[in-house]
Amino acid sequence: MDKAKQSVWKWYEIVFLCFSFVALIVCFFVAENKNFLALISSIATVFYVATAAKGVFWSPFANIICLAFYIWVSTTQGFWGEVIRDACILLPIAIVACFRWVKNRDKHNTQIVRVREIKWQEYLISFAVCAVGAVGVYFLLDYLGTYKFILITITFSLAVLATYLLYRRCQWYAILFLANNVVTIVLWAFTMESAGLEFLSVMVSYVILFVLNLYGLFVWYHNARTQRSQAATDRKARYARALERNKQSSKNATD
Repeated sequence: MDKAKQSVWKWYEIVFLCFSFVALIVCFFVAENKNFLALISSIATVFYVATAAKGVFWSPFANIICLAFYIWVSTTQGFWGEVIRDACILLPIAIVACFRWVKNRDKHNTQIVRVREIKWQEYLISFAVCAVGAVGVYFLLDYLGTYKFILITITFSLAVLATYLLYRRCQWYAILFLANNVVTIVLWAFTMESAGLEFLSVMVSYVILFVLNLYGLFVWYHNARTQRSQAATDRKARYARALERNKQSSKNATD
C-alpha cells in the first residue's frame, strides 16, 4: 500500500498543535492561581479534538483520557451537568466507539475511519431523544442548584448529539460541536469573572477547539468525497475483473 496514503498528519497541523500547546502553557503561567489539572485537561482535550477532526481510528481512546480529566475539573467547579453527561453518557459511548472505529477503518488508508451516510430518520430520532433528555437534565440541574444550569443544559445536549454523530462517523458532526464550543466559551467566561485567570487555559482551549472543529468539518467532507470516489473505482475494477473471468471461462469452455 502507498506509504503516502498512510500518512495522517500534515506539517502545518503539527505546527498548529504545538502552537496551541504553547499557548495553553503560557496561559497557565499567566494565571495568578495556577490550576495544573485544568492545564492538563485542556491539552488532552485539544489533542483529542485534533484526532477526531482527522478521523484517526484511535481517536476514541484519546477521548477516554480527555473525559477523565474534564470530569475531574468539572467536579471541582460543581458543573454537575457536565459530570453527568461525560461520566454517564459520553464515556460509555467512547468505550463502544473504540471497537467500532477500529473495525470500520478505510481500506485505502487504514489510519482513518470510513465516513458513513446517515439517513434522515436517524437524524430525526436522535434529535428527538436528545431534546427529551435535555428537558430532564434541565429540571435535574435546577433541583441541584447548578451554576448557570441553562447554559450547561444546552452544552449537555449539543455535546451528546455531536458525539453520537461523530461516533456514527457522520461528516456533519462538527457543526454541532462548533455550536457547543460557542456556548462553552460563554460558560467559562462567566466562571472566569469569579475565578479570575485560574481557568484561562480552559477558555483558550475552547477557542482552539472551535478552530479544530471548523477544520474537521472540511477534513471529513474531503474524506467522504475521496472515499466515495475510491468506492466507485473499486466497483468498476471488480466489474472489469468479473468480465475478464467470464471471457476466460467462455474461452476455456470453447476449447
